[in-house]
Amino acid sequence: MVLMAMTTTGYAQFVHTAHSARSAAMGGCFIFDTASYAAVGYRCNFSLAALADKRIDANIPTPLGGMTLAYQHHGNTDYHEQQVGVGFTIRTSSWLHVGVAADYLHLGTSDPHYENQQWVRAAAHIVVRLPEDVTLYACGASRQWDKAKPWMAVASLQYRLTPGWTTMLGAESDDRFRLRAGAEYLYSGTFAFRTGFSTAPFTATFGIGLNLKALSIDLSTETHSQLGITPHISMLLWF
Repeated sequence: MVLMAMTTTGYAQFVHTAHSARSAAMGGCFIFDTASYAAVGYRCNFSLAALADKRIDANIPTPLGGMTLAYQHHGNTDYHEQQVGVGFTIRTSSWLHVGVAADYLHLGTSDPHYENQQWVRAAAHIVVRLPEDVTLYACGASRQWDKAKPWMAVASLQYRLTPGWTTMLGAESDDRFRLRAGAEYLYSGTFAFRTGFSTAPFTATFGIGLNLKALSIDLSTETHSQLGITPHISMLLWF
């Protein structure tokens, strides 16, 4: 039963869009950023070290746009996932970006009754930057492990009300439909305060951030209605 619960969590992590603590603090809304950065993150799901995620990723500029590389490890010696991803974004104009990505996932377990598994996910996305600081993001991705619902869709809208206030609204559809929403207030360009929520099941999110010239440190907490809290920390080095 424990292994089954961990496997379910693992699949959720494979399609989870909240890669950074900043995103997690705003309900898990996907944040699209063209800046160049390298990042590390640690996420302790439901405060259980056995379900922790360790992630490293980078966004590297290219003549046409950007390339993203990512590696994530989830779990422990009894059950673990290793995920490697690569993505390319093409800047077709000042207001339109399109991109593709591929992820490879290896599921491993020490239990002889369960076989190791390997999955591949392909995704495509589009980003539209509109006037008045509005950004639209939409993504479609395969779900090779679920023959009943082999595709998922993610969408988010980001609106900057003022230089200090940013609001986000998102939706996700895979085995269920989820709404995500969040807000961020940036004080003096340095200190960030964030909150949000997601549904199915309801999860409240909170977070803070420190933005320096070349470094950002973000902390967040997700409060699951049944499973408890999930602390998350990430550090980004901008270049």
